[in-house]
Amino acid sequence: MNVNNTDERDLTPEERGAFAALSREQEPGRLLEERTVAELSERGLLTGSRSRFGVPGAIWSVAAVAALAMMIASFAVGHWLGSRDTANLMLAMQDRSSEQAVASVEQTGAAYRQALIELTALRQSTAPQEQLRGREVALSTIYAAADEMLRIAPDDPLAVRIMQAFNSVNSSLPPGESPETQSVVWF
Repeated sequence: MNVNNTDERDLTPEERGAFAALSREQEPGRLLEERTVAELSERGLLTGSRSRFGVPGAIWSVAAVAALAMMIASFAVGHWLGSRDTANLMLAMQDRSSEQAVASVEQTGAAYRQALIELTALRQSTAPQEQLRGREVALSTIYAAADEMLRIAPDDPLAVRIMQAFNSVNSSLPPGESPETQSVVWF
């Protein structure tokens, strides 16, 4: 098929030769392009590089860079504020958990004192075996508390002396004998 939708079989050999002699592509040349651009510019149909919205492309580029800079800056500020708030929250939680631990030790100590007071009050009315068992439990609790205190503060003089007292009692007994045949309850 040719340009005019004529079937090549309808052409004579001379016509086919004439069509073959025509050049297929021809460069319009730089001068034609310059004249066309100048003419379109004079008529106001061609002005700078504008997008389809009528705004120059350079403005879109600047706007995109500004938007990207704002996004990065807001991310950095948000990250900084978030990490600062997280650190403050962690410090507050640690202070609160320390206060809770102190309150728990205080409550437990008060409960231990109250239990010893009740044990002393029952001393006359209970059997000697029950009294001995109560004493052993009380002493094992003091030993466990002193041992934990040494883990917290190894140089605490009171905890060191309590542990030394327990060790000296146990080392002064003859081998194979325990103080008053203890049945220690460990917590």
